[in-house]
Amino acid sequence: MSHRNNHLYDFGQFRLDAAERLLLREGQSVPLTPKSFDLLLALIEHHGHLLEKDELMKLVWPDAIVEEANLSYNISLIRKALGEGENGQRYIETVPKRGYRFVAEVTKVAGEETPPARMAETGSDVKSEMTSFRRHQRGAAFALALLVLVLAAFGLYQIISWRQSRARIAVSALQVIPLTSFYGREGCPSFSPDGSQIAFDRRGEVYVKQIDGQGFLQLTSNPANDTSPAWSPDGRYIAFMRYAPEGNGVYLVPAIGGPERKLASAFPDLEFWRRPGLLTVSCW
Repeated sequence: MSHRNNHLYDFGQFRLDAAERLLLREGQSVPLTPKSFDLLLALIEHHGHLLEKDELMKLVWPDAIVEEANLSYNISLIRKALGEGENGQRYIETVPKRGYRFVAEVTKVAGEETPPARMAETGSDVKSEMTSFRRHQRGAAFALALLVLVLAAFGLYQIISWRQSRARIAVSALQVIPLTSFYGREGCPSFSPDGSQIAFDRRGEVYVKQIDGQGFLQLTSNPANDTSPAWSPDGRYIAFMRYAPEGNGVYLVPAIGGPERKLASAFPDLEFWRRPGLLTVSCW
């Protein structure tokens, strides 16, 4: 979406800051992918009115040709982020075969500029927090790496449990259902704790896909080699390994997309184990 919008929109427990591209829930940031944010903003700007599917796709993807499945997938991401259905709350209405309507009550508030003094104070606070974080970073690196290993072990346990349960089914009852149709190698599958989504890597990037859906979401796009995705126990985050010339590391990214952050650096010689003929540590 190319137009400039400096408004704030309040609805329910949420506030959407169009200028800063932030969705807040009672002051806490709610992660959304860039296209999911654009789609939510378009629906809120036309709240109470039906937006046809074609019109929405032109608003959110003005320079690309996308399938309708991408639209429905991003709608599902928005509903999950808003917690639609909790306490009977409803935000987005689906009009079959036509489009979507934002039905929650919306209040538009003019954007406010932050005074220079307040900006300086905020910058000082951020600098202080960053200094404190760096002071404790080395001591926390080992604990974070251990956490990632626990998450990876939990993901492995989930896959083994799933395979064992499937093995009990008679061969005649088995049905092969392809989850993806990418060209080339796809590997390191990791199912979410509730079994509704699967994370995997392809050509050095990490993807996530709903088991019963057509759309998919690319979580990483770094030139380095990203692999070995593993879910957190609550299904909100995905940890993965990144092999890069400047150094290997363990990273964390929201399962619905958003900014990634580095948890810990890996051993410099970890790449040695990825050579042909040796045990791989990239996935199980």
